[in-house]
Amino acid sequence: MADKPALLYFTPEEAGTNAIEFIKHKALGDGMKWMTPKMNRYILPLDVGMMATICSIPGSGKTTNGVALARNYARELIEAGKTDKSVLYITLDQPIENIAVMAMASREHTVTDFHEGKITEKESLKLKKQFTELPLYIFGKSIIDQRPSQPRFTYKNIEIGIRAMEKDAHTTPALIVIDYVQIMPIDGQKGRTEQVTESVYRARELCLGLKVPILLLAQATRESMKERKIKIPMPQDSQHSSAIEQASDVWIGLWRPKVTELDIRSIELLGQSIPVTDNLVIAGLMKQWKKTAGVTFVLHCSGGTLEVADMEIET
Repeated sequence: MADKPALLYFTPEEAGTNAIEFIKHKALGDGMKWMTPKMNRYILPLDVGMMATICSIPGSGKTTNGVALARNYARELIEAGKTDKSVLYITLDQPIENIAVMAMASREHTVTDFHEGKITEKESLKLKKQFTELPLYIFGKSIIDQRPSQPRFTYKNIEIGIRAMEKDAHTTPALIVIDYVQIMPIDGQKGRTEQVTESVYRARELCLGLKVPILLLAQATRESMKERKIKIPMPQDSQHSSAIEQASDVWIGLWRPKVTELDIRSIELLGQSIPVTDNLVIAGLMKQWKKTAGVTFVLHCSGGTLEVADMEIET
């Protein structure tokens, strides 16, 4: 780069031309849609060059929603006839088998059914065929297919893996999901905060360099929410780094009251009493670039089928 300084700037003509082309692209309405109709009314689609974060404490639905969004977008790519595009799910926390099982789940075959071994051989073959047709690629470790020489999942190696996808599978990611960003390995950084900060900035560089939207799944810290009556994570609750909020165009916190309010049957929210159930999830839109934030969504989120729906409540 040092010997090509002209690559550092864009002339007014170049910047203006690029801006008009960008506006034309935005008008197409492409990008990842969100979980429910109400969320899509308030939140812009996650499009090229954009990065979003879904943050929660463990057990509150960030991976469930991450896989659901990835699966839905992969299906949209098929419907749109984009045979050269795919979704890339990077799992650093779970084996790839868990992610694949979640993506296969339905009302007929829940995630629990898979883990309890209730799927017959005939059903397994059918489900495998359906999953194979889905353009959903998974980067991660496997329980079944151990690969001793598998490279470490650094950002550099992820880029190499994406180039290999382009060459071998003739596909490029239209969406990347990173699950979850705080445990992405970063060389050369000693402190945990410095590692996470660098991880977020490298994800942002990947987002812009590959011209692909990235969805970060992030862990929230429990300590900062202990005294709150409404425990929707706030951007400052992201574990280890404020860079997650700073680099994200969209930031959503998820709260599953059943996880934190063990002895409470209902919560008071939005002027109403809402029953606490296993499937109740409260999502807070805490940040959105160039559009309104500060919106709360009351959701029915099934971890068994990966179905997410708006609950009937006036907000």
